Amino acid sequence: MRSALKLVTVTPINSISASSNQHMASKVIELVNILDGKETVRGDKKVNPGLNTLTLSYCFTVAASKFVDQACEQVAFSDNLVPAFSIAAVITGIWQKHPKFGDLFLGHLYKRCPYTIPANWSKKSGESNEDYLRRLGYSNDGDKLEESDKISTKSSGLHKVVCSCYSKPSDFSKYAPSSWFVSRVGVVLQNSEPRTGTRCHGSCY
Repeated sequence: MRSALKLVTVTPINSISASSNQHMASKVIELVNILDGKETVRGDKKVNPGLNTLTLSYCFTVAASKFVDQACEQVAFSDNLVPAFSIAAVITGIWQKHPKFGDLFLGHLYKRCPYTIPANWSKKSGESNEDYLRRLGYSNDGDKLEESDKISTKSSGLHKVVCSCYSKPSDFSKYAPSSWFVSRVGVVLQNSEPRTGTRCHGSCY
């Protein structure tokens, strides 16, 4: 059941592209239906996300986490902002219908890249360099922490998507942080140590 729920949730996210407005709208509708708990057909199988509160909550979590993965894996390696805006369009479309999804998306985003929160992430007194880097979003790559260039690329994708989400239509203002939030992120990045600024160069502007 778990694998079926995951498959039915991630499949439409994996196929998002900027091919047309109709395509992106269809992905919003498909994912909103899943998060509404409506029965979905995938291949020759029928999957019911709304079977109970646990199955539906699992679909919400999988969707939010998958969009963050797409930012790290797809958007980060693109040389333009088209993938970021197409993914953001679907995210904001779902977010308007399901504010819970938006909260989960931001939670996964902040966990993966704390620099998307407008705060000054200075090293604490007595904190080891390894613990500090983990707090900044570095993850283990085998038996050591991932390289700076790898996390810089990943963080760039996350910033492209989150800033694209904040470049939202006016009727979305009650759901996501405002343009003030984006400006605040920019100010914090400008006044932080060089490690921060290199991650976001070309992402927020």
